[in-house]
Amino acid sequence: MTCWARIFAKASPDFLKYEGFLAVFLTGATAVSSVSGAGIQAANFHKNCNKKQDDRVMKTATTTPHTAGMTLVEVMLAVLLVATFFASIFELNAVCLRYIDATKESVAALQVVHDRTEKLRNLAFSDLTNTSYLQTFMAAAANSSDFCKKATETVQIRAYPTANGVTALTRNPQGTVTLNSTATDLGSSLVQVDVTTSWNMTLGARARSETTSTIISNGTKK
Repeated sequence: MTCWARIFAKASPDFLKYEGFLAVFLTGATAVSSVSGAGIQAANFHKNCNKKQDDRVMKTATTTPHTAGMTLVEVMLAVLLVATFFASIFELNAVCLRYIDATKESVAALQVVHDRTEKLRNLAFSDLTNTSYLQTFMAAAANSSDFCKKATETVQIRAYPTANGVTALTRNPQGTVTLNSTATDLGSSLVQVDVTTSWNMTLGARARSETTSTIISNGTKK
């Protein structure tokens, strides 16, 4: 008795007792025929049950879970987006640093103008109106900052309130002082002093300047 016959006999002990039952078991196939209608129904019942079970087993065995993954194109696109993002951040950081440098330069220019004005104000009135003395005096930088090494200073002095010519001197970043013009008369009581500092910005190499004006009188400095 083959495997399928044993299964049928075990499942239904009375199955093989029906009169006229004929069973033929072949390798790889099973053919069951019976003259008795009850025997055929029982055989079909077991056949159908086994087929459903086999289908479920085969379906479970052949079904594999789907594994999520990424293609090379998707990976390259993600790398491109990340690279663009970081490049934008680095460029933004560089622009911010250049703006910070520009602000520092503006503050340094204001300090240079202030220091030069204070030094001129502390001079004796006779020295302030002496062209030769001013030319030697301005050879020294207004202060010791690095900004003076790239800034150009211009000082203009005229009589106040009525000007009679202008004494103008220019100091370049190397410390060379040039006398541009000499006033006919600066008077003996009041003069107007204009101090200008000019330079090229680090951001965009734009020309910038800071200017201040003050009135200095002939008298005792306090």
